[in-house]
Amino acid sequence: MNCISCGKRARVSFKCPKCGTEIARCSTCRRNEVAYKCRSCNEFTGP
Repeated sequence: MNCISCGKRARVSFKCPKCGTEIARCSTCRRNEVAYKCRSCNEFTGP
């Protein structure tokens, strides 16, 4: 899967708590707390 924030290959993913869609994040975006929003429901946002 690719990171939802930058598009790079991501190792970590989790399910959106609102709709259950898989969300992937790369280590760089997680470390830098880059904001993101679930592309399926547009309700869940994260740091």
